[in-house]
Amino acid sequence: MEIYNSRYGIEPFFFGETSKELFGCYHKSIQVPARKHGILLCNPMGQEYIQSHRAFYQLAVKLAKIGFHVLRFDYFGCGDSAGEFDQGSVHQWVSDIQMAASALKERSNQSSISLLGLRLGATLAAMVTEQSDVFDTLILWEPVLNGRKYVEELLGMHKSFSPKVGKRIWGSDPPEEMLGFPLTAELKQDLEAIQLERIKSHPRMRLLTICNQSDGFYAEELVRLIQAQPQAENQTIDDHQVWREEVYKRLIPITTINSLVNWMDMAHS
Repeated sequence: MEIYNSRYGIEPFFFGETSKELFGCYHKSIQVPARKHGILLCNPMGQEYIQSHRAFYQLAVKLAKIGFHVLRFDYFGCGDSAGEFDQGSVHQWVSDIQMAASALKERSNQSSISLLGLRLGATLAAMVTEQSDVFDTLILWEPVLNGRKYVEELLGMHKSFSPKVGKRIWGSDPPEEMLGFPLTAELKQDLEAIQLERIKSHPRMRLLTICNQSDGFYAEELVRLIQAQPQAENQTIDDHQVWREEVYKRLIPITTINSLVNWMDMAHS
């Protein structure tokens, strides 16, 4: 049974194949008249998803308030969707984004959809646009540029943190672990193969990249990434990186959220 939050126009629901049902929260536009456009939010993974959950909720609410139809959802094996994390794969999660886009179109009765992703969610969204030209806008918020470096960073963080959390819970022959999430050999290989610079979206699509690091190699590499894209823009926003905050902080990157909302407002006015 679906529960409808009338104050914010939020409808939680399940969609997709019965054996691989995905959970989503549809934020219906609460502005009249509504814009004829939907925005699909693509979460990061693991602890980064947990850290950014509140920020994504606030972003969805703000976008709905200015007239957009918004969908947040959990990938297969994540959150409230079916499956376990160690059953997931990059291919599966790319397929989940496509499924979620179809669900948003059906729910909102709109055919114009933008993708907005954070970290691995941003990179997965870019992979989707490489396979399909139905999306008119792609927003990459601190995307994963290099899969091998991404895995090394997560495993390094886990190693430094693991003395605080004690023994692992994955049985007698456990996989590697990323801050409480199992990293199977198959998923590790999937992730390490990611090279965002090799992903080519269709040239007619509008592209925005968001960087919360004002200096360093990552910021430079992100700018280089979009130079060949005809309708591309990069914004460097001095804000904390919500996906890597200490667990007890859970700060909201309100400057970045407001910048994203304002940009979408102007881009689809």
